[in-house]
Amino acid sequence: MTAPSEDGIVEDTEIAGRRISRCDVHPKGSMLNPVSFDEISAGSTEIYIDFLDQLYRLSRTRLGKLILTKATNPFGP
Repeated sequence: MTAPSEDGIVEDTEIAGRRISRCDVHPKGSMLNPVSFDEISAGSTEIYIDFLDQLYRLSRTRLGKLILTKATNPFGP
């Protein structure tokens, strides 16, 4: 991680041939300041997300892909 420049960019990363900049000026989780999966999963391979009273599972495969599936809520509807 480098020190922020005048425009707030703190890191440039290349993903799939595209330059991605992390910028503290923009909200965390926005396209210009993305959150890494490892940061939100705390090292786990899956996280569960509650969205509009529905439960979803976001998991990382062994090949490095992400899969979002609707999950069954163990606590009921």
